[in-house]
Amino acid sequence: MMRKISLTGLAIAFLFFGNLLGCSSPVTGETKNGQTNNESAEINMQQNTPEIKGEQVTLTGVVIRKSWNKSYESWNAGGGDYFVLDVGDTEIAERSAEEGVILRGSDAVDWESFADYEGQRVQVEGYFIEAQPYVPQSPMEQYPMGMDGKPLPRGSGFQVDAIQILN
Repeated sequence: MMRKISLTGLAIAFLFFGNLLGCSSPVTGETKNGQTNNESAEINMQQNTPEIKGEQVTLTGVVIRKSWNKSYESWNAGGGDYFVLDVGDTEIAERSAEEGVILRGSDAVDWESFADYEGQRVQVEGYFIEAQPYVPQSPMEQYPMGMDGKPLPRGSGFQVDAIQILN
């Protein structure tokens, strides 16, 4: 007698064993500076408010858009497309991206408005913000882990309160 196995059961088994073997899949969750593409990640991000570090800072550089990829930088940015301020070799207090800092929106500057500055040399004013601990919402969820087996924090970058194009 042949036994029928549902596709859902196979998919769950595949994900379970893949997780045990250390495989991972794209992370869903926060994108576009705090907005989410799934409800559970939205709840997680509301639990943690970014901590502003120090005084207001002015940075200059070129705004670039980066696509999601399987890296800590992309995880830290929120798991979707994100914007970075490329500061070149300029010394800055804290790099959250290879090129400089991950740009985060604020009440004064929406995340979506960074697209208007893509490829432009700009001056931004704002604050460095710290990454916040990540709390998984599901045992099936996948995320990068530290050496201690806990999820890596996410959400650091530079909260932009003002932006202007430089000539």
